[in-house]
Amino acid sequence: MAKPKVSETRAKLVWGRIWESAQRFYKGSAKQHIIATDSDKTPQLVSKWRNGKSMPSPETLERLADKYSVSIAWLSGQDVEAQEGEFDRFSEASSRAFSISREIAEEVLPEGTHDQYFHLAEKAMGLALEGKDDSGIRGILFEEARRMKREG
Repeated sequence: MAKPKVSETRAKLVWGRIWESAQRFYKGSAKQHIIATDSDKTPQLVSKWRNGKSMPSPETLERLADKYSVSIAWLSGQDVEAQEGEFDRFSEASSRAFSISREIAEEVLPEGTHDQYFHLAEKAMGLALEGKDDSGIRGILFEEARRMKREG
C-alpha cells in the first residue's frame, strides 16, 4: 500500500510546532540533531520534516509531545484554540467540584470511604458543568452526604 501524500503546508506547520516546542524546552538552544535524538529518528528524517517532505508518525509526535510537555493535538497541527475555552471551562469546573466535595466530605463524612468521596466529587462535577454556583453545589452535596451517612 502506498504512503499517503503529505501536505507540505501541514508538514511545515507540524515542523514549526515541533521546533517551537523544542526551543522552549531547551530555552532557545535546540538544534535539529537534538530533535532527532529526542524523537529517536535520524537527522536525515528530521530534515525531511523541516523541509515539509515528510511528517512524524503519531507515535513520534506522542514521544515529542511528552518530552516537550505540549499537547499532541497542538503538536500535530490541530487548531486547539477553539478547544481551549472548553478545556478551561472543564478545568475550572473540576477544580471547584473537587474542592467543594472534599470540604463537604471532611465536614459530613470524616470517616467516609473513597467510594463515597468519589461519588460526591462526580456529583459536584456534574453540577458544576451544568452551571450551578458554589453555594448551590454545596447545598446539594451536603444533603447527599447526609443521606450517605444515614445509609451507612
